[in-house]
Amino acid sequence: MLIQTKQIHDIEDLRQPVKGAETAVSQLQGGRLTGSVTHGVLGTISVTVGHFSKAVRSQGIMSRDRHVIGMLLGRDDAVSYWSFDMRPGDVVFDGLGTAHDAIYKGGARFAGIALSSAELTGLMVGEAAMADLDFWQRRTQIRPEAALGAAVSGRFSAVIQKLDEHAAGLSPAGSEFWMRALVEAFVSSASGGIPWDGNRGPVKSALVVRKVDDFLEQNGNAPVHISQLCQALTVSRRTLHRAFDEALGIGPVTYLRRQRLNHIRRALIDSGAGTRSITELALNFGFDDVGRFAGYYRQLFAELPSQTACRAARSVR
Repeated sequence: MLIQTKQIHDIEDLRQPVKGAETAVSQLQGGRLTGSVTHGVLGTISVTVGHFSKAVRSQGIMSRDRHVIGMLLGRDDAVSYWSFDMRPGDVVFDGLGTAHDAIYKGGARFAGIALSSAELTGLMVGEAAMADLDFWQRRTQIRPEAALGAAVSGRFSAVIQKLDEHAAGLSPAGSEFWMRALVEAFVSSASGGIPWDGNRGPVKSALVVRKVDDFLEQNGNAPVHISQLCQALTVSRRTLHRAFDEALGIGPVTYLRRQRLNHIRRALIDSGAGTRSITELALNFGFDDVGRFAGYYRQLFAELPSQTACRAARSVR
């Protein structure tokens, strides 16, 4: 994963909020404009997160050959996208090559992802309306429930910051996991604002869980994201959650987390890793907050990861 952060010192630095954008940005509020824009790239998928301090208007085309999906992470004053009033957590998108018009009446924090049609439909497998490319060709605003929108926007910002600090220590599998996690933030926010069509055929929960286990085994120790499971099994996120709840009494996120914790424990026992290695192990297996990771680990194994590593180190002396 390649991550680059650029500081904003004037309006010119905001002209490419997404790589390759053809936009005109004008400052609407007096004073020095400050902020930053961080771009992350994995293959052909790019993620952007940024913030700026003054009121601006942005117009133009975000991309002619990739779908750009935007999310408002926070705002100091009112924000409108065309005629839509925007609130933190809201997701917006237009068709390929379609112009946008956004007005920020104060400072704001934003995020965006850009991906090809093939990548977009691949990630949306099993998501009913969102799996249809025509869905992404219309100018659309999606508003999730307030609590979901706030949680997603906060999570997105925290992950980007952590990746910016530790990008050099990420393995290819870890990079892919976190890029999918960032894409998933947009998907979960979008799907949370779309009415669910409950008229689905019955799915045997145990069979779904078994297929997940098979997929995990095929991927070895690599961390796996929910979007990968949905894509591989051709099921929606709701179907996946329902299956795990019925079969195991826990959700797929909890299940995957415990699987990753077990892989980390095995790695610690095999290597007797030091503190820095524990941090990198955690990040490569999908944990950006080391303190929270240690809490999960202790809850599952009744000891801290550092204790496991120290015990393993003593055993090889």
